[in-house]
Amino acid sequence: MAESESGQEKTESATPRKREKAREEGQVPKSQEVNTALLMIAGVTAFYLFIDDYWYGLADACQYYLRYCAEVSITEASVYTVILEVALRTLLIAAPFFVIFFIVGVIANLFQVGFLFSAKPLTPKMDKLNPISGMKRIFSARGAMELVKSIGKIFLITPVMIYIVYRDIPEILGLAGMGVLDALVFIGYEALELSLWAILILLILAIIDYIYQRVQHERDLRMTKEEVKQELKDVQGDPQIKGRIRSIQREMARRRMMEEVPGADVVVTNPTEYAIAIKYAPDDLPAPQVIAKGKHLNARRIKELAIECDIPIVENRPLAQSLYKLVDVGGLIPPELYQAVAEVLAYVYRLKNRVENYVQKKAQ
Repeated sequence: MAESESGQEKTESATPRKREKAREEGQVPKSQEVNTALLMIAGVTAFYLFIDDYWYGLADACQYYLRYCAEVSITEASVYTVILEVALRTLLIAAPFFVIFFIVGVIANLFQVGFLFSAKPLTPKMDKLNPISGMKRIFSARGAMELVKSIGKIFLITPVMIYIVYRDIPEILGLAGMGVLDALVFIGYEALELSLWAILILLILAIIDYIYQRVQHERDLRMTKEEVKQELKDVQGDPQIKGRIRSIQREMARRRMMEEVPGADVVVTNPTEYAIAIKYAPDDLPAPQVIAKGKHLNARRIKELAIECDIPIVENRPLAQSLYKLVDVGGLIPPELYQAVAEVLAYVYRLKNRVENYVQKKAQ
């Protein structure tokens, strides 16, 4: 099991944030053997698709320069001209191969890692100049795998090549008695067979290496439990700080709610467990509104404010429980509670009228 610098075991799978960060830094699972195998296939295919054009272009170039050299005197200027023309003709003949190699190289990389551009892997790092770190990379599991791949290519491809050539020694020795065209055809088929066997071996190595690179990439990205916790804090915030923020928000909401209590028409209680402050403004709202509600300590505070502001307190246990469960602060009374609330408000209004009449009589 891999260990971090702190000595903790990396037992946890990488988080999406860790994967995204690694991708931005160019750390992606990529097998160079896949690119090599695909380029080998593309090269062999292109060669046998364009063999006629390649052969005739080469033959025309040879004939042209043989005639040109026979007709032109050798001078410094003529030599430069010939060299330039040879370079241009060679480039034109080889251009299809270059284009195909470029396209296949791009497709191979897109197949493995998708579209990705990152300059970070090119940034110089001082630890890469450290000989101790270099020795560690050489003798690491990844370095051992690279060595095995290199040796594997030699020990797998070389015997096959030797066997095919050894098998066809009689035909090879007979090339001296063949015509030029027949000899070229034989050499072409021989090269094709050697190429196909090499491609098959490279494909097998590419598949093995691709699987290994993905497994190794996942292993390199593993995290310790502490790293996962720290990243969770970085992304979502410290739970203690978030809890404190929620506590402050609840306290601010409670204070705003308590400021609304003096405007209530009545407070319905349980009598000790719940307290709900109700306000009815027919000109502004279609139904009575719950402007404050609380339980236990908050209920006690609502009742204290109601007493201070001479707001009637009505004990109605079923109604108090229903209002607390069904209606949020600022919400309107639901239709199924209209009658019960209307009875409470009617009682409060009658009570207010009696008090007002009594006050008027005392004033007279």
